[in-house]
Amino acid sequence: MRLPAMRRSASVTLLLMLGTVMAACGSSSPSKTATATNVVCTAKTGSTLAVLGDDKHLEDSDNIIPIVRTSVAQQPLIDALNQVSAALSQVALVNLNVQVSDDRVDPTAAATQFVSAHNLGQGLSGGSGSITIAAQGFDENETLADIAADVLTKVGYTATAKVVGERELYEPALEANQVQAVMDYAASMTTYLATKVNSTLMPSTQIATTVTVLKQLATPRGLTVLNAAAATDEDAFAVTRATATAYGLKTLSDLATKCPGGVTLGGPANCPQRPECQPGLLGTYKLKTTFTALDEDGPLTRSALNSGKVFLGVIFSSDPDATPA
Repeated sequence: MRLPAMRRSASVTLLLMLGTVMAACGSSSPSKTATATNVVCTAKTGSTLAVLGDDKHLEDSDNIIPIVRTSVAQQPLIDALNQVSAALSQVALVNLNVQVSDDRVDPTAAATQFVSAHNLGQGLSGGSGSITIAAQGFDENETLADIAADVLTKVGYTATAKVVGERELYEPALEANQVQAVMDYAASMTTYLATKVNSTLMPSTQIATTVTVLKQLATPRGLTVLNAAAATDEDAFAVTRATATAYGLKTLSDLATKCPGGVTLGGPANCPQRPECQPGLLGTYKLKTTFTALDEDGPLTRSALNSGKVFLGVIFSSDPDATPA
C-alpha cells in the first residue's frame, strides 16, 4: 500500500489522495502521485518463490568449488572437475535439488543424468588410480559428489563418492589422504581453514577474491583449489513469484528502489544481529525492513511468505522451491 503524500493545502491533499485511490483500483503498481520515499510495498500471496539477485554482493561468495589433494591434481582430473564447475549454473543446481528432494530421484541417478546431459568428460581420457570424493550428509552435496565420481570414472579413474559428514570430519580426511577430493563451498571452507590456523584472512563477497584467499590457506595443507562454479548455496532473500511479477523485481536493488518505504522481513531470530542479514539490507541496499523472527529456511518462513504475512524471507539460494526472479 502506498502512503499518501503530505501537502500544505488540504484541498490539494484531498485531490491527490483521491487520485491515488483511483489509480490503485486500476493497477497493482504504486501511484505516481505519492512521495517516493513513502512507498511501503505489500506482499502478494503465492505458492512459488523467487530469489532476488544480490547485485551489490551482500553475501559472502559460497560458490560450489572442487578441492583436491595436490598429489592428484593433474590431468585429466583437473579438466574433468573444472567441467563440472562450468556446468553448475544456479538454475542447474536448483534443478538437481528439485530432482532429488522433491521428485525423489536417487542422487546417483540424478548425477548420471547431469553428466550425460552436459557431455561432461567428453574428449578427456587417461585417468588412472582410485579417487574417493567426500560428501557431506545432505542431498545436495551427495549429488555433487556423485557427479564428480561419475565424470572421473568416465575419464578413466576408479572413482567413488563417500559420505563422510561435516567439514570438521572430511577436511582432516582430505589432508590425511583418506579421501582425495570434495565438492565444497568456497566461503565456508575459507572460514574453516582460517579458523583452523588462527588466520585473519576472510572470505569475500566477490568469488575471485574468496578463491584467492582460499588458495593461500589450502596450498600449505597440500590441497589444490580448482575453478569455482557460478552456483551458490548461501543465504538469499526471496519473495513470492506473484510479488516479483507485480512489482517487477529481479534484484535487491530493484526492491530498494521500488519500495523505499520498506517491507516486512522474516527469517532466523539472529537476522537483526547478522551483518549479512537485516543490517546488511539497510547498509548495502538502503532497504528498510520490519523484522519478524521465524526460522532458518524452514516451514515458518515458507508459510509466512506464501500467505503474504511477510514480503521478504531469508532462505538458501539453492533451495528446490526457489528460482531466480
